[in-house]
Amino acid sequence: MESSQHRSRVFQKVGECLYRYSSNRIYYARIKSDGKEIRRSLRTIDRDLAKRKLRELRDVALQLYVDPDVKYGGKKTGGIRIRPPGQVPVPRPVPVQGPAPIQEPELVQQPF
Repeated sequence: MESSQHRSRVFQKVGECLYRYSSNRIYYARIKSDGKEIRRSLRTIDRDLAKRKLRELRDVALQLYVDPDVKYGGKKTGGIRIRPPGQVPVPRPVPVQGPAPIQEPELVQQPF
């Protein structure tokens, strides 16, 4: 049987990409950038400050990309790099949910 101390040490989801560790109440971010998951401590117990730091981390994550040519120990590992300033991607818009609108066919008048 698990002790109550062990069960209380969990990450609680408190917002989009925002988690709080239950034993010390510190907020953590969990985001994805270019297919890689990034988990970072936001080093605060204040929720509003954690949200601001999460926004800053997301801005930095937009500049990251996976470089497949990075070598570690002679092997290609696909390391993370920062994009040059001119190549920072524009955030993609969220697709609209629901069915596509129905379009009426055009009426064409033909001469007699």
